[in-house]
Amino acid sequence: MNVQKMIDKLGFRLNDEAARKFNVSMRLDILNDSQITLVNLLHNNLLTELQEVETNLTTIVGANGIDAYYALTSLSNEVARNGVTNAKVYGASGKYFNIMDAEEVKKTENTYNAGTDEYPVGYIFKNRFYFQTSTAGGSLTLDLWYIKKPSALKYTYVTDSIAGGATDGTYGYVIQILESELTSAVNDYYNGSVLYNKTKDFSAIVYDYVGATKTLHVLYDVNEATEWEANDEWYFVTGPTSGEKLGDFESELNDSLHELVIDLAESTLYNMISNDARSGKALDKAMAQINGLNQRVVAEAAAGIGTTARES
Repeated sequence: MNVQKMIDKLGFRLNDEAARKFNVSMRLDILNDSQITLVNLLHNNLLTELQEVETNLTTIVGANGIDAYYALTSLSNEVARNGVTNAKVYGASGKYFNIMDAEEVKKTENTYNAGTDEYPVGYIFKNRFYFQTSTAGGSLTLDLWYIKKPSALKYTYVTDSIAGGATDGTYGYVIQILESELTSAVNDYYNGSVLYNKTKDFSAIVYDYVGATKTLHVLYDVNEATEWEANDEWYFVTGPTSGEKLGDFESELNDSLHELVIDLAESTLYNMISNDARSGKALDKAMAQINGLNQRVVAEAAAGIGTTARES
């Protein structure tokens, strides 16, 4: 269901259709938190819409006896909890890694357990994928499978064009963003709003808005490594945007999981007004379904290659 329907349904659950207790902005924030909570609780196999593969990733040579690694922060998306599910040496003949817990690294001091090109081993520590192979890090590239963090429940704009572009020694870098999809024609309507550039990974603030031309005048840190450009994707972090375009997009999660996001949001909001009974009831309902789904994944999983297949 689209985000507007999620917000409306949450209002019915809270007996707050007119949004007097919880406004749209608060509901949206809690729904965002709830979808992340749900991702943290669900089995990886239930999150297929969030599964990503990136290939030919350049690794970094380890120093002072530390293994070579790839920084997960360099991926195109933020990795969700314990989200790396598989890894492989890049190339047609590249081998898959045996991924172990970081606490087991000492076992690789035994030559029979040490990683090689034929039997590579890897582990995750400090948001990095460390690995051992015969080939030195830096000369080897990786493929990584992972679960990404779900995108925020915010409408994503695509920058039409950019004008200006000048460094202000007092405030930062000043540009003008033309965005025809903006709904307000009122001057200064978006002033003070915080924008997040998804493409370049930085934030900016609106200091002026011209309604007739749908032009945002924004500034951001002059020390940012890149500039805001045409076709960059962005969304409002804060500002008078509640209710705008919420019917035009959905959560990335499978449609069948949207009700669970609402259940968790309902529990959180009732907890905020100390209605423990209603909060607990909503949480119990959500957890019963989450546990049932996770147990079903385990029960229906194939036994493995060359063993008994799962029953239909």
